[in-house]
Amino acid sequence: MTTGTDGARATDTTPAARERSWPSRARARSRDRRLRRSVAWGALVAMLVLLAGGAFLATRGDGWTAEATVMVVPDQGLDAAAGAGYYETLSRGHVVATVAEMLRLGRFRDEAAGDLGLTPGQRDSTTVDVQVVPNTAIITIAATAPEAGLAERTADAVVARATAYEGLPDPYDLIPVSGAADTARRPPVAGWQFVAVLLLIAVVAAVAAQQAAYHLAAAAGGRPAGDGDRDRREPPR
Repeated sequence: MTTGTDGARATDTTPAARERSWPSRARARSRDRRLRRSVAWGALVAMLVLLAGGAFLATRGDGWTAEATVMVVPDQGLDAAAGAGYYETLSRGHVVATVAEMLRLGRFRDEAAGDLGLTPGQRDSTTVDVQVVPNTAIITIAATAPEAGLAERTADAVVARATAYEGLPDPYDLIPVSGAADTARRPPVAGWQFVAVLLLIAVVAAVAAQQAAYHLAAAAGGRPAGDGDRDRREPPR
C-alpha cells in the first residue's frame, strides 16, 4: 500500500494486491459474458416469435371473400292464416338453424364447384362459410377464394343450388335476398389487438429466455463453454 503526498490512500499496485484482486476481475468478466450471451438468446427468441406471427398474418391475409344472402320463408302458396302460424314458428329460430346446418353440408359447395367447372386446385383453395344473422330468418353464404371473381361466382352458385333444393323442412322455402356480385373483399390482416398481443408475447418470451440462459450459465459454474481455462490462468505479475 502506498500513500500520496496529500495523505489520501492510493491504489495498491504490489504483486500480492494484484493477485488478490484477480478473482474479482475474473468473476466480473464471467458475469459480463453470461449477460451478453443471455441477451443474445432473448433477442433470438423474440425474433422467432415475431417471425411466427408474421407468417401467420401472411397466410391469414390471403384470398378474397364474397357474400350472398338468402332468407327462409313459409311456402308462398299457404293461405294467410296458416302462413301467420308458420311465421310465428320461424321466429323462434329453430327452423332457420336447421336450414343453415343443411347448407353447411359439403354437397352444396361441391355441386356449385361442378356447375362452375372448377379445377381440383380451385376446389381445394375455395371455402364456404354459412352463418345465421342473429334474430332473423336471413342466412349469409360467404365464399373465400384466391380471386375475387371466383369467390363471388362460388357464393352465387351455392345460393342457386340451395334455393333449388327440395329437401328443406316443410313447408318452408329458401329465397335469394342479395347476390355476391361486387362484394368481394380481402379479409383484414390483423387488428391492433393482435399486434399488441404479439409484441407482448415476444417481450415476455425474450425476458424468460434471457433469464433462463443467464441462470443456467451461472448454475453451470459461471463459465460458459470454452472460457473456463482462461479464467483459471495465473494472474499477471
